Amino acid sequence: MTIFINMKGFFFGSFDPPHIGHVNVVTAALNSGYIDNVEVVPAFKSVWKNTETPWDYRLMMCKMAFDKIPNVRVNSMEYFLAKGEPLPTYKVIDFLKEVEKEDFYIVTTNETYREIRVWQEGERILKENKFLIVCSYHFPEIFEVSISDISIFAPDITICSTNLRQKIKDGKLVQPFITSDVARLIDKLNLYK
Repeated sequence: MTIFINMKGFFFGSFDPPHIGHVNVVTAALNSGYIDNVEVVPAFKSVWKNTETPWDYRLMMCKMAFDKIPNVRVNSMEYFLAKGEPLPTYKVIDFLKEVEKEDFYIVTTNETYREIRVWQEGERILKENKFLIVCSYHFPEIFEVSISDISIFAPDITICSTNLRQKIKDGKLVQPFITSDVARLIDKLNLYK
């Protein structure tokens, strides 16, 4: 395994809510040796979803879920870039290319990697960027990756935010899939009910 010094990864998502699967992706990326820090970037307003929790609540939940993990930082850049509107991921990546002094990886899952082609400017995103793809065994389909992309495996955790929102709405227990801090904030703000 090659160790890169000061190689950063950016992990994009709605994080509505952030859960143990997201934490698993970030820790697998850090443990891979290909990157040594990750910036978690919550979408200001998803281009794909029209019902989501307000950005400031998702930002707070992300900080609760990720801030205690060494070498992880929650980045609020989309708030400033979006100007109140949904922001396609390619615009965030283009901004990062202007401001970052060093190369970086886009940290993603194999499920999301396969969906990128249908995003706005998806083919360009795939062609012009390096990805650290965190794969899980519950999503075993073979997929084609660029020569500059790296695939790693993470412990298998099958969970998604959509499922968690429904469980909360139905009054079901959602721990250990979210941290107790995030669970308290969801309860306090009466989210997903």
